[in-house]
Amino acid sequence: MLNWFADGALTLTGRKKLLIDTGGKKVDPFEVEELLTTHPQVAEAVVLGVPTRTGSAMVKAVVVPRGDLDKEELRRFCAAALADFKVPRLIELRAAIPKTATGKILRKELLADASLVDELRSLLVALVREGAAPPELADKARRSFSSFGIDSLIIVELNAL
Repeated sequence: MLNWFADGALTLTGRKKLLIDTGGKKVDPFEVEELLTTHPQVAEAVVLGVPTRTGSAMVKAVVVPRGDLDKEELRRFCAAALADFKVPRLIELRAAIPKTATGKILRKELLADASLVDELRSLLVALVREGAAPPELADKARRSFSSFGIDSLIIVELNAL
């Protein structure tokens, strides 16, 4: 939003906090949301920056699907139209997006959920690395990290810790 002051000064407010810093490159979440909602299987989408230990953020999309929706297909859909750093690294499917009574999206609630999921992922990886996870859990984690929303970029980041 632009604000004009009596002295002629102009300030930009409102969206600055929503910009996602992916490590030097900025992502406008509304641009990604707009693209996601053009996909025929997406009813609604919210894009967030999930903080990482490195101080940057990962682009995450929270999506309400229409019927069946394949996360990898949705990621490819985004990659065909967006620069690589704008493509969501994490995609979460939900039945509904949390909103206030007036319909405003509760982004902070979604970020709190993302932080919890990030902590759980980190714990899972640590347990598997230390050999402290039950064999069946370690087996599932090794076979299907993507089912937990973990892709190769996250694995590289975890290995750098």
